[in-house]
Amino acid sequence: MRNFSLALAVPLLIVLAAGCAGSGERATVTPAARSTMGSGTEMVTVYHDTRAAIAPVAAAAGRVWSVLPAVYEELGIPVTTMVDRDRLLGNKQAAVVRRLAGERPSAFLDCGVDGLGLPLADRYRITMSLLTSVSPTSDTASKIQTQVDAKAVQQGTSGDAVICNTTGRLEKLILQMVQTRLRAAGS
Repeated sequence: MRNFSLALAVPLLIVLAAGCAGSGERATVTPAARSTMGSGTEMVTVYHDTRAAIAPVAAAAGRVWSVLPAVYEELGIPVTTMVDRDRLLGNKQAAVVRRLAGERPSAFLDCGVDGLGLPLADRYRITMSLLTSVSPTSDTASKIQTQVDAKAVQQGTSGDAVICNTTGRLEKLILQMVQTRLRAAGS
């Protein structure tokens, strides 16, 4: 009976969590694969909740869109996706090894820790989807939406990926860099 209750409770909690996402946010729940522990392999299901960070910008969408490619360049993230019509820009397969925006990846991503308590984000090879879109909210204001989805794999292996969560710092940094560039362009 106890296992039956738990089996019903977990999917219900996932549905409730997805339904509680604020307006304008997109929540997805993605199950991750296996995790190797010690000498054996244990199946672990991890639910990864991805939400896009949304922030207002006191500038027209066209102005924000015009500075966004330079922000990605300054971050060191090559732009491989650019859809002018939708004002969507980013990289769906950015490779990160040891540094991201000049800092350790663990400043921006939480991929867990190893047995010594060291962040896996700093030791593993990260593949990240980083996408930013700009939408008008009025003639003189817009909103910027950034979504980070990342996974880490131990370097030199073809082992299973570890799902990483964003700390929120990268999304905030992109917003700050956009605002700084807009101020510089306005003067």
